[in-house]
Amino acid sequence: MNEDMAGEVTGRLAEYGQRIISTLVIILVGILAARFLTMFIDNILKRTKMPATTRGFVNTLIYIAIIVMTVIMALTPFEIDIGPLVVGLAIIGFIVGLAIQGALSNFAAGIMILAQRPFHVGDFVDVAGEIGEVKEITMTSTVIDTPENVKVVFPNAKVLAGEIKNYSAHKIRRIIIPIEVDRSVKIDDLIESINAILSTQEKILKDPPPSVKICGISSSKVNLNIKVWCDADEVEEVSHCILYKIKKEQEKI
Repeated sequence: MNEDMAGEVTGRLAEYGQRIISTLVIILVGILAARFLTMFIDNILKRTKMPATTRGFVNTLIYIAIIVMTVIMALTPFEIDIGPLVVGLAIIGFIVGLAIQGALSNFAAGIMILAQRPFHVGDFVDVAGEIGEVKEITMTSTVIDTPENVKVVFPNAKVLAGEIKNYSAHKIRRIIIPIEVDRSVKIDDLIESINAILSTQEKILKDPPPSVKICGISSSKVNLNIKVWCDADEVEEVSHCILYKIKKEQEKI
């Protein structure tokens, strides 16, 4: 009898010993896998120029997720009911998800911006109604400096939610300059004068060619549209030169 009990105890000890060894092996493999995967992902995120703090946050989330799954797997050999643990973790995850919903949406939007590249650092853009030069793109926000030298920080979710105009996307741009004159002005002479002015502007591209067209007539005014193409960086200067030359010509009359 005693020999049977001793054998049963020995068998039980051997069985639990194997389970403990299996658990330790699973935990060790899980820790090694968590470290390797976070290092691998961190190297990938460095290439996207993600800030170190954001990378650390992402790596920590991944590390914790792997360790939690490892613990659940490690408990399996002991035939422990992990249902309540899974439910508890799901509830905690849901609460945490609600608490950081805004941060997660900005983070997801940041990934889309970095993947789609609607603009780059240095581009002149119109984002969410604000015009300026892009100074920085992070995983959660986009920084723009306005022409008034005001720094504006947009959450990435807001950037993707609205219309994005990238004025630096193309090397050349078309300028439309509206002109309003009295109906008494001889329109042929005026158009000829404006075309002469356009032909002297070196920064205006010849192809596509500039044009001067009537776009509207009222009881007392005639509306013209001057359309020219120029380098994207010369838009403001070209507009000023055209208007200045037209005004000087009008003063001669």
